[in-house]
Amino acid sequence: MIRRAGSQMGVPYSWGGGSLQGPSKGVDSGANTVGFDCSGLVRYAFAGVGVLIPRFSGDQYNAGRHVPPAEAKRGDLIFYGPGGGQHVTLYLGNGQMLEASGSAGKVTVSPVRKAGMTPFVTRIIEY
Repeated sequence: MIRRAGSQMGVPYSWGGGSLQGPSKGVDSGANTVGFDCSGLVRYAFAGVGVLIPRFSGDQYNAGRHVPPAEAKRGDLIFYGPGGGQHVTLYLGNGQMLEASGSAGKVTVSPVRKAGMTPFVTRIIEY
């Protein structure tokens, strides 16, 4: 799942973009760009291991078990904004996360940001 998401490094950010099969044209501001938004990238990653999760980050936040951030494991989802509705990333471990970043304009690895983070991360796959 992490390998599948990581294979998209550098793919453009496209609001509303991303399908189960890969990058796609987004909507509104992303309508002319083939790429991923945050929740589209995460959904694509999990689909690669046969796990279907909802399309929107606020729904993804409630799709698994909530875990305190201090107990986050590689593959957990980190959310931002009320109810996780503003942004979602894939935790890589060692303080790093993989994300389709609107500010970076692409799929990239970033340090985990604490500002705006929800009180819990979400574990979709238990191991």
